[in-house]
Amino acid sequence: MKKKKESKSVLFIIVILSLIFFLSGLFAKVVPMKSGHGLSNFLSTNFDETKATEKTTKPVVEKKQPEVKKISYSEQVNQEIVAQTFPNRFAMPLLLQTDERWKTTPYGIGSPEGDNLEINGCAIYP
Repeated sequence: MKKKKESKSVLFIIVILSLIFFLSGLFAKVVPMKSGHGLSNFLSTNFDETKATEKTTKPVVEKKQPEVKKISYSEQVNQEIVAQTFPNRFAMPLLLQTDERWKTTPYGIGSPEGDNLEINGCAIYP
């Protein structure tokens, strides 16, 4: 009786393992990984083709993009004003109080943040 029980257990384990292998193969076909990886590569029909292309392809060398000079908002708007991209508008340059050229210029008194054009440019605190 012990032999029968042991043979049933072995048969049960073989069936379970076969079922797991079959389901994992089915899963690999339904949700494949990147080509050339894992079980999907093993089960693919073009296994030899992927190996051949992997050997013949050269690494792609990316060309560096020329570095674009970053300009401030006011410089960008002033370029558009000069190019007359705003139709029917008076071509007056944009001057911002936060411009690096004059934002530290002393202006006003009594502001807790600072007494300069950047802080007090719109209005002077009482």
